[in-house]
Amino acid sequence: MRRRTILIIILVILAVVGYRYYAKKAEKKAELATEVATGIPVELAKVRLGDITKVVSASGTIKAEREVNVITKIPGKVSRVYCKEGDYVRRGEVVIGLEDDEIKAQVNQAQAALAVAKTRDQLAQRGARPQERQQVDNALAQAKAGLDLAKSNYERMKVLHEHGSISTQMWEGVEMQYKLAKASYDSARQQQSIVDEGARVEDKEAAKAGVAQARAALAYAQTMLKNTVIRAPISGIVFMRNVDPGEMAAPGMPLLILVDNSSLYLEVEVGEKEVEQVKRGNKVNIWVDAIPNKEFTGYVKEIVLAINPFSRTFKVKISISDKERLLKSGMFARCQIEIRRHENIVLVPRESIQERRGKEVVFTLSNNRAVLREVEPGINDEKNYEIKEGIKEGEKIVVVGQTNLDDGVLVKVISEK
Repeated sequence: MRRRTILIIILVILAVVGYRYYAKKAEKKAELATEVATGIPVELAKVRLGDITKVVSASGTIKAEREVNVITKIPGKVSRVYCKEGDYVRRGEVVIGLEDDEIKAQVNQAQAALAVAKTRDQLAQRGARPQERQQVDNALAQAKAGLDLAKSNYERMKVLHEHGSISTQMWEGVEMQYKLAKASYDSARQQQSIVDEGARVEDKEAAKAGVAQARAALAYAQTMLKNTVIRAPISGIVFMRNVDPGEMAAPGMPLLILVDNSSLYLEVEVGEKEVEQVKRGNKVNIWVDAIPNKEFTGYVKEIVLAINPFSRTFKVKISISDKERLLKSGMFARCQIEIRRHENIVLVPRESIQERRGKEVVFTLSNNRAVLREVEPGINDEKNYEIKEGIKEGEKIVVVGQTNLDDGVLVKVISEK
């Protein structure tokens, strides 16, 4: 019983809906029949000459031509950051400082080592001083006197030993004294020869190399000290700051990001079907949401011919003219790239063109009846179509009410534009 009741209700609802639908349709047919009998109301507009531009619309982000990461060449702890995000810094300006106590100590140590190396080199190149030479001469004279005495004693004792007047033990002692005196004399002569001739060539070269090595060590330490002071590589705005005092900085780590807003470009994505129409040098009109009621101009400067496999688009870079310096990196912008422009040609409103039996047509009037005219459209923009053939300047065409028209239908003009 319950199922039957539900079924009856559904049938009643369907009957009511069906009745209202067909009643509405019949009413519309009646209205159309009345319009046909009395004339379908239309609005007219005059065909005019004008200019039309075919554009490709796109949107994207404004970027800086130069965007630089500020990095450190050496690891160290940050002692001070001299700027914050949004600050303008000039090229060469100090922006970050690293702790430098240990490196300063290394510089002092390298300076001392260089001083020692220079002293050694001077001694090697110059030779002994007069006082040192006198000491060597005196030592040689003493050694000569000792040798003469030992030799005289040796020769005298030798005769006695040959005659058996002294013991073998005593003779051996005299012989040893003579040999020691001769060795001492030879050593003194060698020392005098060294003083006379100066240091050996290899010793002099080693001394020079020691100075060069010490200089290199000092230069390295000074460079390390210089690298504790980090300067801005370009003039620009601090776009991002990634470090604070007390934090460690490592080579390659971007401590700051600087952007040069004096040279900006707009980067947009253009579909693969449209990019073939875009050429370098095409004029571009640009609008930035953050700067209302202001239109910027630019031109296409680069088309990156590498497709994004996910979006099936190509990057297009657009140079922007911004003499007032209103734009900033990171702003969102919309643009229209002019790909074709025709001047002083026949134009009709987009809505006036209809399709009838696979052909593009417009409607004109003759004796209050619609006249179907085939046309050949050209390029179009958001409002108008170029007409290459089929209609002329000054003719009047239907721009409102044309969807219900056909050739020969009676019309009623309610207004003209």
